[in-house]
Amino acid sequence: MDGEGGPRLELLADDDRPAGWLMLMDQVRQSYVDPR
Repeated sequence: MDGEGGPRLELLADDDRPAGWLMLMDQVRQSYVDPR
């Protein structure tokens, strides 16, 4: 399942930082809720 955001996901997973995932998901959610 490699495609867009593949390397980014690997970086986040390699970093092993839940905070990074939370921030990423928050940004994505905001972009959907309040697109600019």
